[in-house]
Amino acid sequence: MRLLSMLPFLAAMLGTGISDLRQDFQQTGSPQPAFGPPGSLWDNDVSNATTSVASQDGQSFARAADDFLLDDPNCSSGRFLVHRIRLHMVQNDSTPQSFAIEIYNDDGTGQRPDSFAPIVTLTETSQTELGPFGPFTSLYEAEFVPAQPLALPGGRYWLAGLGTVGGNNFLNFFAASNGALGQPANALVRVPQAGFSDWTPAEDALGPPSLHFAFAVDGGCQLSASAEEIPVLSGWSAMLLAAGLAAAAAWGLRDCGERTSGSSRGPTS
Repeated sequence: MRLLSMLPFLAAMLGTGISDLRQDFQQTGSPQPAFGPPGSLWDNDVSNATTSVASQDGQSFARAADDFLLDDPNCSSGRFLVHRIRLHMVQNDSTPQSFAIEIYNDDGTGQRPDSFAPIVTLTETSQTELGPFGPFTSLYEAEFVPAQPLALPGGRYWLAGLGTVGGNNFLNFFAASNGALGQPANALVRVPQAGFSDWTPAEDALGPPSLHFAFAVDGGCQLSASAEEIPVLSGWSAMLLAAGLAAAAAWGLRDCGERTSGSSRGPTS
């Protein structure tokens, strides 16, 4: 525990102050209205007008992530189709850019992703500016609609919202929320240049309180297999599938070549 209490000071010594990793709400007014309609698979609530945490690509790399659960006792297949994801992000007004999301598998403990490698990455379909947030920053709602629904087995996942360009400074921030009803606040951050190279509870990196992030997941139960659905594969499954397809393609070309060569022969004497 003593080491955790020293982490903010170590981060400052490394050149990135804790204050750089968050953008606090400094405007008048009330929090945003709820997502309309609420997320049909999961609703982690909208920005609660308190703070936001750095999450972006670029030289100043950072990730902020929170978990969600796909679990419905009425879904007999135990599989779900994700049609849309919405989230609230804060962005520096001087560097407008698009947002993306990453989805990670849980490591089985319900406490963190199983790796740094996402199983799904989506770029935004649209973004809407909702108004000012902190100094020279604004709050946005970004929407992500995959070309075909994502097919996911039931279970716990982690979602990170991020700015796709970033920069030398922290310019994009995942907005904090009040979280899904009855769920513990267990959001995580990963900021290597600040000394947090592994997934770290937000309160250990930034100081209390613990946090939720603002997003909603829309979709429903997968009733049957369909060509209109995209199965999400683990890293190993994807590699094996790619190898299998490559082998099948090579065999098909070989077979085709043999048949072509045979058909070009003239009658024998």
